[in-house]
Amino acid sequence: MHIKRYLLLILILLIFSSAVSAQISLAEFAFDIRPDKFSRDTYFILDELKNSFDFRSIELAEDGIFIEYDNDYYLLFFRENMVESSRGKINLKNPPLKINGHILVPGELLLNSFDLTDEFDDQQPEQFLNDLKANIYLKNRIIETNDLLEVTIEIINSSSSDQKLRFSSSQIYNIIIRDEDNNLVYSWDESKAFTQAFRNIEIEAQEALYLEEKISLQGLSSGDYYIMAEIKSLDQEMITKTKKFTLE
Repeated sequence: MHIKRYLLLILILLIFSSAVSAQISLAEFAFDIRPDKFSRDTYFILDELKNSFDFRSIELAEDGIFIEYDNDYYLLFFRENMVESSRGKINLKNPPLKINGHILVPGELLLNSFDLTDEFDDQQPEQFLNDLKANIYLKNRIIETNDLLEVTIEIINSSSSDQKLRFSSSQIYNIIIRDEDNNLVYSWDESKAFTQAFRNIEIEAQEALYLEEKISLQGLSSGDYYIMAEIKSLDQEMITKTKKFTLE
């Protein structure tokens, strides 16, 4: 097994010829949901880190990922605590994960290996707000006037324990659409009635909840629009990134 991994590592190193050096700070990161304090136990979504600094990566089928950063390389395998690197072996408390297509890396690796400049507070509890994260996906980005806009809302639990969300009614989410001038043109919950009763939804560790909706765009003019979703939980505020779509 180790021989296979070393051969794979040599092959990847031959692919990469250079790396871009950079130093980053946690303050530069832009997240949908940002915890009050970061910890070594906080997970970061790898794709979002690419917006903050330059590194190269190759996903290794379903097994792991190779990362080259600042003239160093890191070979990570999902759900394994040991990382092979040019700095030697790194033993992580929390392993890298892949959940529903999202690659998550622990803050411990970023702090010790990627030279982040902000300090982590090890005295903070392990559960942080970004253990739960909301995303919104569109089936199509270009929509005909008579078509329905198909939306999927994802609530992903990246923690190692089950998470429970509490709601004060049957409403779990709201979907908002704004035009190019930031005017509100659609609110999904505007014409709906919800049962006023407390309810709980549990999301298992390292799993996700998916909610689907089809929206009629009748009455809207052709042009570009921006859609987002908010989760109406009593426990914490979750707002997705804004996605752009075009109505023709």
